[in-house]
Amino acid sequence: MNKNDDIIIRLKKVDWHDLPVNKIEISTEESTKLTVEALIFNEETKEYEKLILIFSNITELEINRIILSGKSDMELYSFDFSKKEQYYCKLNFLCGWAEPDFEISLKCGKIELINPETKSID
Repeated sequence: MNKNDDIIIRLKKVDWHDLPVNKIEISTEESTKLTVEALIFNEETKEYEKLILIFSNITELEINRIILSGKSDMELYSFDFSKKEQYYCKLNFLCGWAEPDFEISLKCGKIELINPETKSID
């Protein structure tokens, strides 16, 4: 199994629905990179754990209008992806009750999925 197959299997194991979001970061230092830090509920410990998605070698990045207020409570509502010559990804975020959502669409060469508590999702 190659690394591309491994990350796709790991991504498919996560229920990408209504995950609270701590941070979204765009970096352009070496190449364009998007990092999304979300929280996933661990059924065994009954606690939330960090789940970090890193999209690197981005060739296209589109973000529609983001409207945040002091009461915004961001969640990753959905994450869809496919792999051809690159990864094609769409992330949909909710910003709280009665607040508008926003979407990030991107094409990238690499996706990393990190759970600091367990070092990976397996």
